[in-house]
Amino acid sequence: MARAHRWIRDLVASMDAHLEEPQRAAVLAECGRRCLPKSTVARARRLWKTEGDLDAWVAAMNAQHLGGGHLQREGDVIYGRYERCYCSLAKGAGEGLSTTFCHCSRAWLQGLFEGALGRSAQVELTQTVVGGAPDCRWIVRLG
Repeated sequence: MARAHRWIRDLVASMDAHLEEPQRAAVLAECGRRCLPKSTVARARRLWKTEGDLDAWVAAMNAQHLGGGHLQREGDVIYGRYERCYCSLAKGAGEGLSTTFCHCSRAWLQGLFEGALGRSAQVELTQTVVGGAPDCRWIVRLG
């Protein structure tokens, strides 16, 4: 394991030991928002402007594999899934990385949906590869 990956694992473990959950979530959410490429948001926003309908937009997002390619809409709720962990920092950190780190991905997804649709979104992770699940799953509640 590379030194930087060990450092990430140890940093998150230290956050777990010394910070309350809201502070950990806020710090990693800021990281997730900064990690989200503006070009990815722009692609998703262009799809929204082209499609203009939430069902068509979800289908277009899936076709372009944006947001994991496994989005399903039910009203103002979108369910999503990643077949694997796409974060190179998480994958490199190996076993022992706390699921606290996944707040970064939660905020990445939140930024993607809010930036594309121009409305608020709350993202809840329901399972993660880092937490031992076979895939990552989440729920997006649109405001």
